[in-house]
Amino acid sequence: LEEIVDRLTEALPETSPGARGPVALQLGQALVILRDGPGLQALLDEAGEDDVKLAALYALVNMGSDKAYSTVVTLYAQTKSENIRSKIVYVLGSFDSPEARKKLAEIALNDKSSKVRRDAVYAIANDDSPEVLEALKKIVSSKVEAEVRKAALYALGSHGEGDTAIVAYLGQIARTDPDEEIAKTATYALGEWRSGKAGADELRRIMKEAKSPEVKKAALHVLGNSRDKESVAVIYLEERIGQDNG
Repeated sequence: LEEIVDRLTEALPETSPGARGPVALQLGQALVILRDGPGLQALLDEAGEDDVKLAALYALVNMGSDKAYSTVVTLYAQTKSENIRSKIVYVLGSFDSPEARKKLAEIALNDKSSKVRRDAVYAIANDDSPEVLEALKKIVSSKVEAEVRKAALYALGSHGEGDTAIVAYLGQIARTDPDEEIAKTATYALGEWRSGKAGADELRRIMKEAKSPEVKKAALHVLGNSRDKESVAVIYLEERIGQDNG
C-alpha cells in the first residue's frame, strides 16, 4: 500500500487538471487506511485545485483527525468557489460540537452566497440543541433573503413536536410578520408538527388574528389537512355567524 501511495503522490502533479480529483481521492483513501494524518494534511496544503482539496478534506474527516475541524474552517475561509463552500458546509454539519453549530449559524447569516446560506441552514436543520434552535430564530429575524428565512422556519417546524415554545414562536411570526410570504411559511411550518392541541390552537389563533387574508387561508388549509376537523368546523361556523350578524 505504501508503494501505491508513493506512485499516486508522484503521479498527482503530472495528472491533467480534470483527472486530479479522482487521483487525489484514491490517494486520500489509501492514506486513511494507513492512518497517515500528516500525509493527508500535506495533500490538502499542497493541493491547487478545489476538487483535490475537497478529496483530501473528505479523507481527513473520515479518518477522524483531531485537526479536521480547524482545517475545514480554514479551508472555508480561503475558498472562493461557491460550489466548494457549499460542500464544506455539509462537512461541517458532520461535526457534533457547539463550535461547528455556531460556525454554521454564522455562515447562514453572513456568507455572500444565498445558496451557501441555505445549505448552512439545512446542515443544522436536524439538530435540536438549544443553541441551534436559537440560531434558527436569529436567522428568521435577520435581514437575509426570504428563501433563507423560509428554510429556517421549516427547520424550526420540524422540531415543533413537544416544544410549545417553538409552536408559539411560529404562530407569532405568522400573525405579525409584515412579509406575507414569511408569515405564510411560518403557518405551513406549523403543519410540520402534527401532534394535536398546541399546534391546532395556534392555527386557530392565526385564522382570527393574522393581518393577511392569505395567511388566514393558509392556516385553514393546514388545519383542513390535519386530523383536527373539529377546529375547521368551529372556525367555519364562527365565520358564518359573523357574516350573518354583519
